Amino acid sequence: MRIPALRGAVCVAALCRCRAASGAGVADWVADGLEPTAPSQATAAEPGAEAADASQAVDAMQAVDAVRSADAVQVAGAVRMADAVQAPDAVQTPDAAQVVDVVQAANAAKAADIDQAPKAVQAPDAVQTPDSVQAVDTMQAVDAVHAADAVQAADAVRVADADVNGTGSWPCPSGNLRGSRSGCQNATAVAEHAQVLSSFVECSSEVIGFPASAEEKAIGRWCAVHVPPYSWNLKQCPASCSPIAIDVSVLTYNLYWWNLFDLRHGAGRSAGRLIARAGGSEGFDFMGFQECDDRWRVLRDAQAEGLRGDYEAIDGGRALAIVYSRSKWQILDQGAEDVGEDAPSQYYGRRAAHWVRAQHRWTGKTVFFMNHHGPLPVSFDGGCTGAATAINILRVVASHAHKRDTIILVGDFNAGAQSSRIRELDHRLTRVFSGRELGGVDHIYSNCGRAEGGARGLVATRNLGKGAGEFGSDHDALAATFRL
Repeated sequence: MRIPALRGAVCVAALCRCRAASGAGVADWVADGLEPTAPSQATAAEPGAEAADASQAVDAMQAVDAVRSADAVQVAGAVRMADAVQAPDAVQTPDAAQVVDVVQAANAAKAADIDQAPKAVQAPDAVQTPDSVQAVDTMQAVDAVHAADAVQAADAVRVADADVNGTGSWPCPSGNLRGSRSGCQNATAVAEHAQVLSSFVECSSEVIGFPASAEEKAIGRWCAVHVPPYSWNLKQCPASCSPIAIDVSVLTYNLYWWNLFDLRHGAGRSAGRLIARAGGSEGFDFMGFQECDDRWRVLRDAQAEGLRGDYEAIDGGRALAIVYSRSKWQILDQGAEDVGEDAPSQYYGRRAAHWVRAQHRWTGKTVFFMNHHGPLPVSFDGGCTGAATAINILRVVASHAHKRDTIILVGDFNAGAQSSRIRELDHRLTRVFSGRELGGVDHIYSNCGRAEGGARGLVATRNLGKGAGEFGSDHDALAATFRL
């Protein structure tokens, strides 16, 4: 519903016709179904209601509180929106200012009963900011809450709860969205941030696609796969669909379940304490666990030790799990697929790649996050254990990741840097970090390399050790932060 600023007349919704009067600036209101009324004498506005101009001092415009948008917009007239507050789509948050209801607007503005308008135009949830953000200062969110196609208005401006689930961070107007709460809790910041959101280009894109050559690995086996052309790789950091930079923090951790949890009963929440300490005040965006028989147990332990954030945990089968921050990310797609198999000499079964495709709730940026636990024996070659495993991983990535996605692949690959698996992956993706334990078999890969000169990419890595106590895993927990 559009409510423009008028000179000498006021229109409410589409049910009223208005005629500008001459002389003293009197307006005749004629509602559908009502007889025309005689011009009325201009009366003084109530205290605090400043008329937009002399011609607007009409009895019908005494609704000082009619369109109260917090203290910032104290409307003088019944439905007076100054030129700066022409809110065509101003605060169209879901379930919010449902002034679009023409019937309510008409009832609120019927002839002399304009004082009922507050009920119709109070925007109950329109911009319910924290205490420091008072319902959009002078309604500067005119186009601010236009959610781009990929970003819903409710998530775009998140002013209903600046401290998202107690994480201590929420969208700031510029720069890194992982800012502290201070500096973000004001109407100007909200409006600026939302205006940036409204300028997004479309974040969606087509699937990358997997090209196949005539060459084939693991011929005659279930894991047989065609090798892509030698020149094909996934080492290009995608173009950003948002001008706002965000930091994405990831973790990979083989939990050594049979020993640390089954035998030692968690060793005093050793793994959980390590995760909580490493997560700090921000927590992690994505975590990939291997040898994980109970993802909720690990998450509960970490939260009991102080892990910040609101998380969802997804079972990937074959003792794989992905945990992600659901207050920051929404899942667009997910899946799991077998990509390798242990050799007979040390056989536990087939090995999978578990993945999610997620979209950032405030910027629309997308991440393809994959977790993998590789075949045994360590660094073994041939069959479904060697390069065939790596190419199958790449096939799954290219078949589900989109061209604008930041790809992050983590896991215990059970393969060192000189193995055929890792050499094949190194040729197609950028290995940004590796562990030390067991010959360095834990790795983090991405299509974005290290950030240089303010560009997007890897900005930090950490080897977190094996646990936070006397006993831990037999693997390193690795963390990395990407700026996207």
